[in-house]
Amino acid sequence: MIFCLGLTFYKLICTLKFIFMSVEAEIRDMKQHLIDISEKIDELLYEREIVSIMKLAEKSLSEFLEDEPDIYRIEDLKVRYK
Repeated sequence: MIFCLGLTFYKLICTLKFIFMSVEAEIRDMKQHLIDISEKIDELLYEREIVSIMKLAEKSLSEFLEDEPDIYRIEDLKVRYK
């Protein structure tokens, strides 16, 4: 009987160890996914910042460039995009 209880206790310990290791692996995976998502969000914010700066520069230069003559005409282009 004592041997049987010891074996059952050993199986319980092994099962708990397996469950703990599985949970630990899942937590590591989740942590890596969070890191990846964070990096992608940072990249998107950086790109959005660049686009905002470009729009601001275009808007602020539009008045200045309005009065400037065009250096090139459509006919000067070798390739026409449609």
